[in-house]
Amino acid sequence: MNTALPKNEAQKIETLSQYKILETLPEQMFDDFTRLAAQICKTPIALVTLINHNQQWFQSNFGGAVTQSDREIAFCTYTILQPEGLVVADALADERFATNPMVISEPHIRFYAGVPLITSQGYVLGTLCIMDYVPRELHYEQLEALRALSRQAIARVELQQDLANLEHAKQESQQLEQKLRNRELELLDLLENGPSSLHCVDGNGIIIWANQAELDFLGYSREEYIGQHIAKFHADQAGIDDILQRLAANETLCNYEARLLCKDGSIRYVQINSNVLWENGKFSHTRCFTHDITARKLAEEAVQQAATKNQYLARAVAAVSDGVTITDPNQPDNPIIYLNPAFSKVTGYQPEEVIGRNCRFLQGAGTDPHTIAHIRQAIAERREVKATLLNYRKDGSAFWNELKISPVFSDEGDLLYFVGTQTDISDRKRAEEERDRFFTLSLDMQCIADFDGYFKRLNPAFEKTLGFTPIELKSQPLIDFVHPEDRERTLAEVAKLSTGEPT
Repeated sequence: MNTALPKNEAQKIETLSQYKILETLPEQMFDDFTRLAAQICKTPIALVTLINHNQQWFQSNFGGAVTQSDREIAFCTYTILQPEGLVVADALADERFATNPMVISEPHIRFYAGVPLITSQGYVLGTLCIMDYVPRELHYEQLEALRALSRQAIARVELQQDLANLEHAKQESQQLEQKLRNRELELLDLLENGPSSLHCVDGNGIIIWANQAELDFLGYSREEYIGQHIAKFHADQAGIDDILQRLAANETLCNYEARLLCKDGSIRYVQINSNVLWENGKFSHTRCFTHDITARKLAEEAVQQAATKNQYLARAVAAVSDGVTITDPNQPDNPIIYLNPAFSKVTGYQPEEVIGRNCRFLQGAGTDPHTIAHIRQAIAERREVKATLLNYRKDGSAFWNELKISPVFSDEGDLLYFVGTQTDISDRKRAEEERDRFFTLSLDMQCIADFDGYFKRLNPAFEKTLGFTPIELKSQPLIDFVHPEDRERTLAEVAKLSTGEPT
């Protein structure tokens, strides 16, 4: 028996799955409908069926013995295609069902009438149907009663689904509320026990809350701090007045520097980041983070004092012909914080172009990466380093830089600065290159010897004239290559050279 499928079959199957009633135990509410349908129509069997891909399930079975059947042989497969219902007075006389196993064998069904269970969205989930073992007719009133019962049955199904959805939504809402409460607790714990100092002040300047980091930072107990006016803990009255005025004007404070009074009488320098929470246009409270910058401020003051005391030294550094830079290794990327005029003269860069930058901007395509690695290693190890490297001026021209970098430590051993001196040795390098070229191309025998009496360097003419290889010449004392009659006079001349006397 082949029947067509509803056009919205896929949506119907999905809806049936969402209702979660397929393959569940029979429910009392359906039994009431099947019992009433059997009584109204005076039939021995009444069913509520639900139909999925290939099965027909009897969710309520009044008078019958089975709980399911194949969709292929189900009368209801035709019923779901007819919105007004299906009536089969005599199944043996109907060619659609005459050979149906349910007709020609147990339970020998001869009469069938059914109406579809149609949801409010228009999906047919199954049927409400009646059956008899003998042919019979169904009155119009009885068919209308079946239709009414089917509408009530599907209404109960949808009501049950709505209640289930509400319960599910309620559970989800409760779970979400619990998650939100947990998040709030986590946030409160982070604010209360986090490392950053934080306090809140109301519109009158009264501290209404502070976390433990704030209390520990200033040394006050919660009772000593909460409920007090914030001005009580500021060392500068004008400063706190300015802060409160700006916040009241809805200004956000970023890195505002101030001085706070600790319980032990000491003063701490801080940066303040704060804004106001406004509720219905009214000042509720501030959210104020304070960051301790005392160490930095004290270091700045010490540098300023040292600069004042050593102004003559500073003038001397500014007057030297070699470039001098000072970098701060305690800041990110070890930036330049000072350069003398000679540095600008050598490189072409002005102070405003250099301050705050790492010295690597002088490097270029010809800078030896091995030399750079050597310098970086020394800086990482906080030790002095000397190197000669090719650097580049602002105009792109190259120059040879004889560089020396020295660390500066405090009395306590803390690294404060690196001082670098840069000497432009380009002229010397060119002279050395010219000397080396002359040494190599000269037809005269030329050599460089050490005071230990051995050759250190020989030009090609020396090797060609004597006929020895460079290895042979460097492996023996130079006096071995002097004629025996000339050795005494040669040694005397060498002795003069060792004392700086010309020969």
